[in-house]
Amino acid sequence: MIYQAKETRSGGPECVAKAIEQVNLICGRVSSEERLGVLLTLTQGKPATVFWPAFFRWWNICDDTWHWRNRLLRALRRHNADEPGTSYLSETNRQFLDGLPDPVRVFRGCSRRRARGVSWTTDREIAAGFAKGHRFISVPSPVIVAGLVPKRAVFGAIQDRQESELILDPAQVARLNRRL
Repeated sequence: MIYQAKETRSGGPECVAKAIEQVNLICGRVSSEERLGVLLTLTQGKPATVFWPAFFRWWNICDDTWHWRNRLLRALRRHNADEPGTSYLSETNRQFLDGLPDPVRVFRGCSRRRARGVSWTTDREIAAGFAKGHRFISVPSPVIVAGLVPKRAVFGAIQDRQESELILDPAQVARLNRRL
């Protein structure tokens, strides 16, 4: 992850770097199921310059995040209003996002009741894999949800695990279509 320390309301680049270091240290010591809750707690009240680098460092190794969805979405929206998450993307992730059309066709493999999550993919086959279950997480009532989302509703893009993942505001996904 590319990160450039910036001045914050609470101090200079050293304070930002120290805050990120503390978040990273603690998040590295908890399970993948606990990680998102810990991350949200540790970054609560912190500026976007702390939140986004920590979020992008740990998001792709958080599991069972659904029960945190409302708190996560509030944090994503708040920090994105201060400074877009897309300004913290690595060069690879930035190129991936920039290469997508606007609006973007997105897919989500999940339980029928969990269609409005924040994590989507641009690859239908990846969504199908998530609908079947992954990393020992079962998926009751599986569906593949498809929709269109404007790029302005994308908080971040992640290519690190070849999942073509977009973190987005689910309220902005239009033409929702569910099938398996």
